[in-house]
Amino acid sequence: CANTSFVQVEIFLLNLTGEYIQCLDTYLKNEKMENRVESIFSFIDKVLKQIRDSKDTKKLSSFKEEVLQRIVQLSQLSIPEVVNLCHQWYDSDNMLIIDKLQDNLELQLQYIEAILDSYKEEDFSEKNKETEIYLSLLTKHIDLLCKLEKIEEILPNLKKRPSYPVETC
Repeated sequence: CANTSFVQVEIFLLNLTGEYIQCLDTYLKNEKMENRVESIFSFIDKVLKQIRDSKDTKKLSSFKEEVLQRIVQLSQLSIPEVVNLCHQWYDSDNMLIIDKLQDNLELQLQYIEAILDSYKEEDFSEKNKETEIYLSLLTKHIDLLCKLEKIEEILPNLKKRPSYPVETC
């Protein structure tokens, strides 16, 4: 209990002094914190809004880069929150997050599945950037299922989304 109080005071002081990166790291290393996942993502969003509103683009870019450097840890906490973070603060550049997760194929697969689930089954026959991204995600999804030896999941996934680029896979 005393340790939890100390951590809360430490977070408060780091936040107060603008030491946002150390504050984020303190959140990430303290696994026993109550409402930890919610607190971490709420903190990131609050800081990003605060920096954006101050119109300090250099500081905003720097903090966003620091968050990206911790994207594996954040993904281990909550893929849906990372998807939301990407949508709100990284211009929905899912490929950026996918690239950052390249050393953890299981997390990469979970992230791609979350993105694919967010797509409505639309008509992707029209060639545009959105279609290209969607088809790229589908191809990467199948590739990861194969790499992770989840062969039994491939056919159900193919049936689930009629727009899979089977010939590309």
